[in-house]
Amino acid sequence: MPNLSRHSQLALRQATTSLRRLGPNSNASDIFNAINQSKKFGAGFVETYSDVRPWEAIHTAINLPPEFTQSIMERKPYEAQRALDAVSNAAVGRFVWDEHVMSDADWNSIDGYRALKDLGYGHASALKLSTAKIGRHHKNTYIALITLPDVQSISPEEMLVIELLHGEVRASLDRARVHFLLRERLALQIFDEQKSGVLLCTTGLRLVEANVVAHVMAARYAPALGISGKEALLQNFIWRIAGGPANFGDGRRRIYHHIEPCVLEASIHSLHPDVYDLPEDRLLLVWTEVSRDDAPEEVVIRHVKRFGLSPRHEEIAILLLNTGMSSKQIASHLGISTRTVDKHIESLYREFDVQSRSELAMRILRT
Repeated sequence: MPNLSRHSQLALRQATTSLRRLGPNSNASDIFNAINQSKKFGAGFVETYSDVRPWEAIHTAINLPPEFTQSIMERKPYEAQRALDAVSNAAVGRFVWDEHVMSDADWNSIDGYRALKDLGYGHASALKLSTAKIGRHHKNTYIALITLPDVQSISPEEMLVIELLHGEVRASLDRARVHFLLRERLALQIFDEQKSGVLLCTTGLRLVEANVVAHVMAARYAPALGISGKEALLQNFIWRIAGGPANFGDGRRRIYHHIEPCVLEASIHSLHPDVYDLPEDRLLLVWTEVSRDDAPEEVVIRHVKRFGLSPRHEEIAILLLNTGMSSKQIASHLGISTRTVDKHIESLYREFDVQSRSELAMRILRT
């Protein structure tokens, strides 16, 4: 063991023991509390990012308030570049204190970190957890530790204690299985594509982790769902998308932008612990923005309108292909009788020489 004072040796043993006790039901907050033996840190988060595009990060909040999580995910890429460069260049297991990276003035120029001071926190620091080469990128993971406001510095010995905990922290994170989105295969896909908002939440719709696109898209489409203000924006967006903790519907949602001709295509997937390496059932939400002209329902409308059908036939054909509604549901939607809807459907079948809805869809969409 390095030459540590008795106090530091005791802190190291206590933290090591606490980390080794953590099992698969523990979470990131448990790991943070084990590290925080000195009680100098007030909050933290875990982040994984590509050194090629560091602003495209996957972010797991530990115990930061929602408004800070929102601000850190919306930070401008060039503002955070120097801070993330310091983490990228640090050796695995190195503890990086903010004064090693930039001056206070430079730190205060970064919106996300300035928000720390506004929320009553102190300085930022980070323990480099890992780096891995994935394709042409390097994936870096670190745990950020935010000091309490009255903590002006971390002593070299305290920093060394945290660095000596590196292996135990990584092992605890692996056992806790809190980073589904950070798995190698999915991380590669996210870093290579980075077009989809991807987030993981509990079946009760509590946010567990998310990538930056999820935050950006939630802010962009929040007005379309009547969501105002930044506080807990992403959490509120999840509730609106999923429709409440016990109502996932068909697992797909479409949100039209309130101004621009764009659509957010959202899907909800159930992940079970017996299939995935997860401590309990989780929901994976994925959303991607497309041009309104490229949205599936718009494609159907364009194809249907090519045939010069009557307005009522067009309306029913679009509902059949876009929604999968039954005749009774279409009748209720249009305010007509089920018998009338069935007659229109029979007429469409005769006009396209088909016997079923699937044949009708193939005929309209492939002609």
